[in-house]
Amino acid sequence: MGTIQVDCPPDVEPHPRISISPGRSGYFAERHMTSGNERLRYNLFLEPSHLRVIGDGTGGSEAITAASVHSPGRAVFTIYGKILPGQSVSPGQYSDDLTFQMEF
Repeated sequence: MGTIQVDCPPDVEPHPRISISPGRSGYFAERHMTSGNERLRYNLFLEPSHLRVIGDGTGGSEAITAASVHSPGRAVFTIYGKILPGQSVSPGQYSDDLTFQMEF
């Protein structure tokens, strides 16, 4: 679990949203991080049950709405990540490239 905090303009609506790209995999259903030629499957979710995938509203995904907006205009987004089971990969540093888009 992690959070994203964004400072918003004072007149922002109560629930701004963030869309997140599928990353290098090109699919929301199964994102992957890479280390050299190896892939580590993972995904980002809206809740701890890991059922609702965060994305942009296409491909079975949903944009994430701010859990709360604190004064003075800080939006807080909660994200749950999961490494998918049953993988045999070497230890190392794995990464992906994601694009975040903020909607007010």
